[in-house]
Amino acid sequence: PQCWEQISDKHEERRVLVAESCGALAEYVKPELCPSLIFSILRQLTEDRSALVREAAGRNLAYLITLFPVNDKQIYSKIEEIIIRLLYDSDTSVVKIATSTLCSIYCDWAHAIEPNYSLPLQLWRLEIELLIKNIAAVSGKITEQQTSKFEIQNNFLQTGANRFWQAILISSPFFESSYLNENYGNVQNKNKV
Repeated sequence: PQCWEQISDKHEERRVLVAESCGALAEYVKPELCPSLIFSILRQLTEDRSALVREAAGRNLAYLITLFPVNDKQIYSKIEEIIIRLLYDSDTSVVKIATSTLCSIYCDWAHAIEPNYSLPLQLWRLEIELLIKNIAAVSGKITEQQTSKFEIQNNFLQTGANRFWQAILISSPFFESSYLNENYGNVQNKNKV
């Protein structure tokens, strides 16, 4: 409750502290509070006027996603909305957090919901289609903002493609666990008996 009271504080440092607190406390609160109260606080902070607050909220949202149940498709669509908003944020530090941290966690979580990373790839496809339609609607010329959005979507695709490639390697029957562990860290082949 005290976090909720502080999300509209006039001092951005306090709002950053709220975002950091949500991430730090998420593991210790009742599981049903993560997708409701804590998520609501972080969701609101991703819309804050301060880039520093949005960045902290995005980083802590990435951590919070790891605690969400994989069967909650309703919260999935809300997270997609937040990711798209943060990917297209006007501040580069927010975009960097969204691209480097939030997208990676999102891709892994989406893969747990629906294997083969079809959800992140579908999101990427829809965003690219929207960008192309907007270009066609405005005299067929690409603006600087649209170029920037294409670059962001390319980075998002690379994140998803890397995760997709790792999933293929890990689940493939032709790789030995020792080879994977030696070359890709401590992983386990899920298809091995």
